[in-house]
Amino acid sequence: AFAGHFDDKVKVLNFAVGGRSSRSWHDEGRLPAVLKAKPGFVLIQFGHNDQPGKGIERETEPAGSFRDFLRLYVNAFRAAGAKPVLVSSVARRVFDEEGRIVSNLAPWAEAAGAVAEEMGGPFIDLHALSVAYHNRIGREASMAFNPKEGDVTHFNAKGAAVIAELIVGQIKTAVPELGAHVTARPDAAP
Repeated sequence: AFAGHFDDKVKVLNFAVGGRSSRSWHDEGRLPAVLKAKPGFVLIQFGHNDQPGKGIERETEPAGSFRDFLRLYVNAFRAAGAKPVLVSSVARRVFDEEGRIVSNLAPWAEAAGAVAEEMGGPFIDLHALSVAYHNRIGREASMAFNPKEGDVTHFNAKGAAVIAELIVGQIKTAVPELGAHVTARPDAAP
């Protein structure tokens, strides 16, 4: 859903691994592979699996170790000549009785924004964008993005296309040198 938004001068490599937090992705030794690929830009997004209840090997604190791992990644990518872009977590699609998103990811999203500001780097607040989007379309339409019944964290192809659109829309202004390679898609989601 994401890679198709760029012209042929951009090659998108995905080093994400499901179920990993900022801590476990690092502790599993995944950073060297990204550095070896010599990327020009790196979108960094963690949060869901950093939350309590995921186990000591994954959990981080928004005001502490989560920020430390983000700083580590930003510094490592900058040292390698890449431009890191911090992206906050997409909201889980949990709605209250009034039909509004209820998110427990805000502390991690705010921490990502704070690290971006502290380090003078670009930030895409996907958390705020996704909360606003799902509040606008409502619970019923949002549930059409579930890959399986009850999964309000992950997305099917339709949901992935929407989230990719939200990110790409922000890349154009947050990272203009990469945004210059964004192409229009006839099948783009609103």
